[in-house]
Amino acid sequence: MKILIKNGLIVDGTGAQGYKADLLISENKIEAIGEKLDAEGAEVIDASERVVTPGFIDIHNHTDEDIEKLPLARNYMQQGVTSIIGGNCGESIYPVGEKLAGLERLGLGWAANKVGL
Repeated sequence: MKILIKNGLIVDGTGAQGYKADLLISENKIEAIGEKLDAEGAEVIDASERVVTPGFIDIHNHTDEDIEKLPLARNYMQQGVTSIIGGNCGESIYPVGEKLAGLERLGLGWAANKVGL
């Protein structure tokens, strides 16, 4: 599957100035970044007036007890967060293996990708 994100402001996380460009994703990897890209059969997303960035990693959150209540993790994805690290406060009340197995069964935010978020 190919996704073409057009007309976005690319901010790549390197500290460089953002720039207008298109971004082509193929097989879940960035294939090309440039002006006026085209890809036959690609799903096209117009990112005009939007910023396109790599996913953010939230290393300090308190999801340990609440993630099951919001398994699609929309609250994180709407902020650009694609990965979270829990348990940093030392207050996790779950055995880690049991907790991770339960979260994997839920599907968590990955399921949101399947519903088009």
